[in-house]
Amino acid sequence: PGLLAFVEAEYPPAALREGREGPVLLDLLVTAEGRVDSVSVVAGLAPDLDAAAAAAVAQFVFSPALVAGEPVPVSVVTN
Repeated sequence: PGLLAFVEAEYPPAALREGREGPVLLDLLVTAEGRVDSVSVVAGLAPDLDAAAAAAVAQFVFSPALVAGEPVPVSVVTN
């Protein structure tokens, strides 16, 4: 699926003050309609950063994945 709507994660204030940063690897289940149905943290940094990343990607919108021309749900791994 192609990403149609991106939402920037809100950086947790404590992480910002402490200079904590880095990628959070997430597994998303994208519905046949292109909406994010569920988010799982595959490799995280800290609970506050993981939650911020998961909350942002839960709002992403994708073009549907297609199999034989038909929209299907799909798992997507992203950071």
